[in-house]
Amino acid sequence: MAASLGACAAVPATSLGTAPPMHELSAEEQAIDFPLRIYDPWEGTNRAIYNFNAQFDEYLFLPLVRGYEFVTPDFIESRVTDFFSNLTEFRNATNGLFQARPDIAGRATIRFALNTTIGGLGLFDVATPMGVAQQPLDFGLTLGRWGAPNGPYLVVPIFGPSNVRDFTGFVADSVIASTVPPQSIVTDWVYFNPVMYV
Repeated sequence: MAASLGACAAVPATSLGTAPPMHELSAEEQAIDFPLRIYDPWEGTNRAIYNFNAQFDEYLFLPLVRGYEFVTPDFIESRVTDFFSNLTEFRNATNGLFQARPDIAGRATIRFALNTTIGGLGLFDVATPMGVAQQPLDFGLTLGRWGAPNGPYLVVPIFGPSNVRDFTGFVADSVIASTVPPQSIVTDWVYFNPVMYV
């Protein structure tokens, strides 16, 4: 729950898809290859899910975030953020290996070692000030490195906008986090250890 509070599923919108276009595109405008041309064959479904996410954000998620921020001191918020950020080094290291980039895998391993030991189980990010910056990687980026295309635009319930490649990568990262030691051991201990909630 704490990890999910650091992200927003969608930008709230009250009338998505209900307003007509401001003007029709001319033939010249239609011929222009706009930089942000997105392949969206599932537009109707994506709009419906976007509307759901907007309502979810407005009435449930954002009130929870605001409540969390209101009752939690900034110092504690930073410790929670650093702790879960430290756990992502497993993902970064794994995908560094999958991408045949041992420098990134090594950096992630060093960051995890520093932050887990000197940083008090990851509660403090001591690696960045020491010059070992984080380089986030995920399986979606790994697929892209080996030539997989983005695929269609995809709005995922709760999680928000993505594409087929990146969402596939997200699922793969989640499976790896729950099944492959040592990441699964840490993940199980953090998320499912009853001692954490006593």
